[in-house]
Amino acid sequence: MRILKGNSRKYKEQKFHSFKTLAVKNMMIVDIRKFDLDSSITDLVKASEIRKTWYGKITDTYWDYLNKTTTNIDCKFYSHLFSDLLVYFIDEKGIKLGLRDYGEQISKNRNHAVFIFALDDKENILNLIKQENFTENFEVFCKDLNGSFYSYTRNDVNETLKNFKNTLSLVDQKIGLILNIG
Repeated sequence: MRILKGNSRKYKEQKFHSFKTLAVKNMMIVDIRKFDLDSSITDLVKASEIRKTWYGKITDTYWDYLNKTTTNIDCKFYSHLFSDLLVYFIDEKGIKLGLRDYGEQISKNRNHAVFIFALDDKENILNLIKQENFTENFEVFCKDLNGSFYSYTRNDVNETLKNFKNTLSLVDQKIGLILNIG
């Protein structure tokens, strides 16, 4: 995840149904970074655009921009289980990330999933995780989503939840997280 600067919050009714396909990919890179929320989020969106000149030269500054403006977070996630967790939060539980319009635009520009978490998102997600039977309900969801490919143990689920909560603990009023999955 990456940390993001900016105070803008837009809300739009849209779910990430196509994100479910990430759960069955063979390999997935999860990049998490801390980002200062006081900088312009529009700069991040602009940096995510891949530009092509009339003579075919491609300019891509996204990762350079992130490396200059964010701090990479070393997270120990089971990437497929973590992607299932995001699908569960967004599609099943209806979590609407406050900066999702920006995340959706970056996702479109980069052709991979990008999620941006701010303080409100952290609080909403942690409240969901605290609910009674959350782990059991999530496991049932994963078994239904993955069918015969489901191979997570309860320990895998608990470890992923613990690591995600620890990562979310970095979020406050000035610091957000950017999650790149692809």
